[in-house]
Amino acid sequence: MSEVRRNPLTGRSTIIAPARGKRPDDFRRRIAAAAANRFEKNCPFCPGNESLLPAVIAETPALNPGPDAPPWQTRLVPNKFAALRPDVEPQASEGSAPIIGRHEVIIETPRHDRHMAAMTASEAAAVIESYLRRYRELSAMPETRAIVVFRNHGVAGGASLKHPHSQIVTVDQVPPGQRRREMLARRHFEDKQSCLLCDMMKREAADGRRMVTENQGFAAFVPFAAEVPFETWIAPRRHRADFGDIAAAEGADLASLLVESLRRLGVGLNDPDYNYVIGSSIGADTATAHLHWFLRIVPRLTVQAGFEVGAGMSINPSRPENDAAYLRRVVV
Repeated sequence: MSEVRRNPLTGRSTIIAPARGKRPDDFRRRIAAAAANRFEKNCPFCPGNESLLPAVIAETPALNPGPDAPPWQTRLVPNKFAALRPDVEPQASEGSAPIIGRHEVIIETPRHDRHMAAMTASEAAAVIESYLRRYRELSAMPETRAIVVFRNHGVAGGASLKHPHSQIVTVDQVPPGQRRREMLARRHFEDKQSCLLCDMMKREAADGRRMVTENQGFAAFVPFAAEVPFETWIAPRRHRADFGDIAAAEGADLASLLVESLRRLGVGLNDPDYNYVIGSSIGADTATAHLHWFLRIVPRLTVQAGFEVGAGMSINPSRPENDAAYLRRVVV
């Protein structure tokens, strides 16, 4: 029987429709992912192709430098095809308003074939540290009202280049989705005197059916109202409003759990396309009672069709409880 579930943090409703007959293994990709080379001569993100980049903003030194190895581990570069720019103020017309920001790329590794799920703990920790360093720098800029850190993987995930990379975008206004999350979280706090996401995590831990994996600092679970099959949220156990406020040890824990979660998806579903995004609020005191940051992984295993477009709600043909149980069984 189908049912409608509502995510209290986003305010979005999802129809869970297991009657469509989908089992977790039905979502496993049947086409093997094409093998990539260690380096590609025409890839702008590979070492030696710096002439193809608009600039290099910053680099993280290599973890194990050697005579034949690139001297960097991660790189920060401007997005050549930026959606937003800090120095351009478009002319506003009726029904529109100017918007400015920054759009940058974090090259996660010199290797063309080293995606996040294949990284070592230290490699992934270097990526998270690169996120944090730039996030904090951008947060300090007076025009920054919101920051979105995200990763696109695969064609269905919107990745235009195969070389492992993430993106970071700043905006001079708070996006509607973030504003709605903050409003719902505030209402919950005013009613319950507790953090909405903290309460969600407590319920998931007590229930157990949708938990996937965890470590000392973070927990990964399939949300009760998952909008797509195998959607996974990673949230810090310690209450924090702002991603930029986490400590070094928490960054390492996040890197470890993120790699494990992506491996479970990769092994269990044969390297699906996905997006992940960090939902955070900047400019808030780290202990703000109603705000709590999180990372959301959205596998691209289904296609939004007419009902979803018309009704403004998702149909998930897979039960979140079954998806979590499947991911727990994956050996990584």
